[in-house]
Amino acid sequence: MKLYHHYAMTNRSVHEDFFEDLQIVLIELPKWKKLNTFDLEKPQDRWLMYFSDPNMFSILSKEERERFNEISEAIEVLETKNFTPEQIRGYELYIDNIRAYVTTMSDAKREGMEKGMKKGKKEGKAEGILEGILEGRNQIMGNTFAILDELKEKALSIEQIAEKYEVTLEYVQQLKKYSN
Repeated sequence: MKLYHHYAMTNRSVHEDFFEDLQIVLIELPKWKKLNTFDLEKPQDRWLMYFSDPNMFSILSKEERERFNEISEAIEVLETKNFTPEQIRGYELYIDNIRAYVTTMSDAKREGMEKGMKKGKKEGKAEGILEGILEGRNQIMGNTFAILDELKEKALSIEQIAEKYEVTLEYVQQLKKYSN
């Protein structure tokens, strides 16, 4: 028994698909109901149940309805069609509030991320500067001891030592006073 009919629009003069994205699917619901073999775990069967008896999903518990989120949304739309003008206005306000909340939270998240990034950069720069100072101090201290050793050995001239350790001549001369 054939109950699904899938049609594509074709240009008769050239026998080509006219609109690839526009197709028509017809389902004969009475034939499907006669089969009586639906399975709620199959999305196709869920939708066929919804189209043939949308109230069936209305009687399910909230937990059961949450399993079928897309159907729950369709039921919500179906339920709103019977709203009074006051209920429609209330529903629209509710939806507007949800959208405003989502937008506000999104903006707050973005703003928080920006502030966090700025703070992180600032702290990172400060940490980098401190690390650079300490590294420079350690390098100077290490060079100072090495220069003092060179001065004690007297194997190199003051100019050669300054060039070797990439320091000023004055610095080496000051250290020479302490090497004796």
